[in-house]
Amino acid sequence: MMKTSLTCSIILAGAFAVTGSPAAAQSLDETVSYIQGRCVNSTIYHNYPTGSQPVTALSFTVQNGVMSWRYRNDMRAHTLTVPLADISSITHSGDEITIRSSRRSVAMDLSDDSVGAANYSEGWMYCPNPDRIVRALEHLVSLEGDDPFAD
Repeated sequence: MMKTSLTCSIILAGAFAVTGSPAAAQSLDETVSYIQGRCVNSTIYHNYPTGSQPVTALSFTVQNGVMSWRYRNDMRAHTLTVPLADISSITHSGDEITIRSSRRSVAMDLSDDSVGAANYSEGWMYCPNPDRIVRALEHLVSLEGDDPFAD
């Protein structure tokens, strides 16, 4: 009876260890698909200083370690890119997700080219359920460091 009880305890502990963190099992492609499915083509209303405006997520990709997203507000479309390795923090306030880089490596390009491309230390995404998207983005950043042959 004692052996059976001990065996069951070990099996249960192993099951919890395997299933305890479902996000850790997600690959880069699965995580990108998760973010795309919840953000792309979604519209939220963001409160800018000039009033509430609709913001629509147009795309989200990760290629060669560089995250890229595009959104449109009433004024114009914005394309932002940042190397995953440069991301220092990801936070949110309401539906606005702020992505900060460890240096000025967030590139923003406006669709109307009124300003031209510029680099900043932070950029913004807009998605429903931002707490889940923040966790998914943090997972993407953690995957960037999983290459034992990097550096």
